[in-house]
Amino acid sequence: MSRTQPPTTMAATGTIPAASAAPVLSAHGIRVVRDGLLILDGIDLEVTAGEVVLIRGASGTGKSTLLNVMAGILPHTQDAEVWGQICHAGEPVTASPPARRSRWMGMLTQDPAAGLCMQMVRDELALSLELREWDPADIGARVTDIAATTGITPLLDRRVGDLSGGEQQRVALAAALAGRPQLLLLDEPLSMLDPRSAVAVSRIIARSASDGLALIVVEHRIDDLRRSGLVVDTELNLGSGPPPAARPVPESHPGRIVLNAHLEGVRRSPDGPTVVPGLELCLHAGTITALVGPNGSGKTTVLRALAGLPPDPVAGSGKVGLVFQRASDQFLTTSVEAEVSYRADRHSGRAMLTRLGLADLEPRNPHTLSLGQQRRVALIAAAAQGHQIIGLDEPTLGLDSGASGDVSDLLVDLRDQGRAIVMSTHDQELASRLADNIIDLSPHDGVPTTSRPGPLRRVTPDCPLGRCSPSLKLAIALVTSLALLATTAIVPIAAIALIVLCLVPLLCHVRPAHVSRLYLPALGFALGVIVINSVTRPGTPLISEPVTVTVQGLEMGLGLAARTLAIGAIAVAFVLSTGGPQFVASLEQQAHIPIRYCFGLLAGYRLLETLGREWDTIRDAQQVRSRGAGRLARGRIVLVSVFCLFVVALRRGQQLSDALELRGLGSGRRTFWHRLRYTRRDLVLVVVSAALSLLTVLACQILP
Repeated sequence: MSRTQPPTTMAATGTIPAASAAPVLSAHGIRVVRDGLLILDGIDLEVTAGEVVLIRGASGTGKSTLLNVMAGILPHTQDAEVWGQICHAGEPVTASPPARRSRWMGMLTQDPAAGLCMQMVRDELALSLELREWDPADIGARVTDIAATTGITPLLDRRVGDLSGGEQQRVALAAALAGRPQLLLLDEPLSMLDPRSAVAVSRIIARSASDGLALIVVEHRIDDLRRSGLVVDTELNLGSGPPPAARPVPESHPGRIVLNAHLEGVRRSPDGPTVVPGLELCLHAGTITALVGPNGSGKTTVLRALAGLPPDPVAGSGKVGLVFQRASDQFLTTSVEAEVSYRADRHSGRAMLTRLGLADLEPRNPHTLSLGQQRRVALIAAAAQGHQIIGLDEPTLGLDSGASGDVSDLLVDLRDQGRAIVMSTHDQELASRLADNIIDLSPHDGVPTTSRPGPLRRVTPDCPLGRCSPSLKLAIALVTSLALLATTAIVPIAAIALIVLCLVPLLCHVRPAHVSRLYLPALGFALGVIVINSVTRPGTPLISEPVTVTVQGLEMGLGLAARTLAIGAIAVAFVLSTGGPQFVASLEQQAHIPIRYCFGLLAGYRLLETLGREWDTIRDAQQVRSRGAGRLARGRIVLVSVFCLFVVALRRGQQLSDALELRGLGSGRRTFWHRLRYTRRDLVLVVVSAALSLLTVLACQILP
């Protein structure tokens, strides 16, 4: 198909015109049923090298589902009933799992954080090449090249978890492009980007297509893509025609001042840098205020402060409701109907559901909805609570133009009811059309906000003990701990604990106070062991009142406590000197543990890092939604928050598993960019550990 011709538009069951070249991918008769619901029915699609297919449709019409079928996620890693055939270069691949397709396919998922598997950006890019068995000598140059191409060179030595959503989006795109796939699936690649970043990423996508990469793109910000020079060859519409044109916005009638706030030195975290140096914010009833600016400029931070959340809450926040960017973090119930009725006007919530076309979703669990549907339900739940001021973090993120229009109309209605609306948004058209006031939080020193990294946190500790083999350290720790379990001699074991604790600050380059904090659980457990054994073991009484303490019980308790303290000291030394990815790489390369088990452990590290932030967000969201509730209600909220975290953990675990499959885990062997080898330090560690163990054994024979 000529790229100078206008795009061919197809209905959902249309037939693709014959292409001059063999298709990179063809899909015929795709039908998907999930949870008893028909999602897709009779979809045909073909894409050739250098061709761009744009998939359009309203939220919930199956766009992401179709991409997941082509990637093999459905039905290979997630449950669904799928019919039809997928072919690559004319060969059927319907039965091939995602790992097999990763040799010629890359994918950027709707949630970029879900597709990132490593802790450091540089390792994230290298992973795509290692799992495709690239020559290690070529990996470093390719990582540098793709980082320069996608504009993320300043991020290479940053931790993935410290990046903003927009930065994570660009890193995920770079990782998908790193292995030079023939086909790239893009699920809303611009959704989390500010206008300037969206232009940059759109140009990268357009350049990739001109270089011969086949693209299948789901995106609502189509104008941004086209402005970059991207030529769409084929459009697949999964819906019922074009959305209605935006309705005119009636003039606002500002009322009294409902919040007059002065924000100064606003930070994202108590010990973090200042994000917003100063801001005067005066909100009137019956108005809409838009916060705009690049990724990382502090829009979300300002909304959190207005809602009374730490670290810099604003006075008068009790009348402020907040809809978070990740809508699922604030759900408190198990049905949409109950969600919009929670501490709210039930009739008002149900009326807004009907208005936004969501009435048929009332019995559904909100966690099972599409991202666009979740966002609208969260907005309705906040609006139904009757807050005088409503804060919205990217209210149209992930919504098609029709759903965005419905949300805009609802915001105007709330404004006309006398509410004050303050929203953060990258949607310039939305801001200019709805907002009475636009506050630009862009930095004024000419330096992009996203280029200001926080302190660099190492994944692999840079210390003498940290340079030793993690597998060897683990083996020494296990052997030593097993040896300690064979004796309860107090003096030599206590000496081992003291020696290790004194060496840890020197060998791990950490402060003694940090060691003490990590050591507290072992101290507490040791104290409990002493008390329990002293009062429960029979023997010669040492103290009779108020409880009986025996000599034999005290001796046994002290021996067991010394053993606990020694094993705890060894564990602290291992934890402080070992990074997660380094440990996993060592297990695979030096201990020869199967790759799937190693990556399962790596996913666990990544999941733990993610869940800490998820818990903070869930807790904050529940606090805002349950403000003013009694003690019993607050206790229930804690339980609900734990349940929400459990749901998030399951979802994140599934997403990490899918991401590793998409990157090629299981398709074959893996090459290693950085080959780990045993060094002289490891030999010294073995000798010193053996000497200490021998001295301990001898001391146990001599001393009681």
